[in-house]
Amino acid sequence: MRVFVAGVSSEYQYTRGVLAFRSLRVRPGDTMATHSGATGLAARKACCSEFLSKKDFDALLMLDMDMDYPADILERLREHDKDIVCGHYYRRQLNPMMSLVELSPDGTWPYVPILDPPKEGLHEIACAGFGCVLIKREVIEAVAKTLPPLSHPFDNGPLEWLTGSGISLGPDKRFFAMARKLGYKMYLDATVRCKHAVTAWLDDELYEKLREPMTQAKVLAGYWLENLGRFGVNDKTIKFRLEVLSLERGALLRQYEAALAAEKPLEELQPMSLSLRDYDSRIAECHDWITGLKATVHFPSVPEEERGTGEKIRTYEPTDLNKEMRQQAMTSVAMDWVEMLNARK
Repeated sequence: MRVFVAGVSSEYQYTRGVLAFRSLRVRPGDTMATHSGATGLAARKACCSEFLSKKDFDALLMLDMDMDYPADILERLREHDKDIVCGHYYRRQLNPMMSLVELSPDGTWPYVPILDPPKEGLHEIACAGFGCVLIKREVIEAVAKTLPPLSHPFDNGPLEWLTGSGISLGPDKRFFAMARKLGYKMYLDATVRCKHAVTAWLDDELYEKLREPMTQAKVLAGYWLENLGRFGVNDKTIKFRLEVLSLERGALLRQYEAALAAEKPLEELQPMSLSLRDYDSRIAECHDWITGLKATVHFPSVPEEERGTGEKIRTYEPTDLNKEMRQQAMTSVAMDWVEMLNARK
């Protein structure tokens, strides 16, 4: 497999990224080129167009030059011989710091972001970024054949058949979704780790230090609302909600444990304890749904005629059953607090 290695950059470059690109190990017959532009989109399209014009090359390796990657990255990705295979890196943002890899086990939108990226093995995924990916010529040419004249495989644009709306997708999500629709699969080599530059170099060590559950919960809540608005209450919606609730509860539990350790007064501890019990009730309902009990949940189903519009449901009310469960939980908590007060006297 002869590979066209494309370094993609804006007008500004990171010295560390340039040195990493120049240190890449390639085989005889491979070639290396760089493209820079006012935007990454323009540079990637230029790389792709040059690659397509040079028929001697079997695959395109795109590497963003604001990243640091291992010198043997090409060989490690090439040896898998997959239609599309990528390494792992994080979004170019700090708040929140998130992986670019997303999944879609059932093939539907929205995709599911990964909060705990694997570090070993080869994994089928739905989407990642263009910053570290090896794509076979066959895939790009097949996608290009499905497009109208003057449209580029790496353009932004809507995919209404996927999202159910006219929202514009980035070039990576759009391209990988079109390739997937044509039957091509995308894989992540989780052992290939790349660092992404912001004011610091984003890697696994920094992710573990900076990841903040409440912020990640807010991000996931957006996916949950989108899925709820399109499909109502289904298993995917419940799993999104369960992930959000678990992140929020974990953050609150750490605050509660810290307050206990600091011997904060009971009036500060009680609201957190009540909230934890409330989270337990909501999480239990989600688990009941997933295991087949289809419990009454905290949000309504969307009428059939309203599904697929992409409209988000922003309000919901607890059912009478849920209110009763909460009242029982609060009564139980109140009894716990009486015991704690007596113990402190």
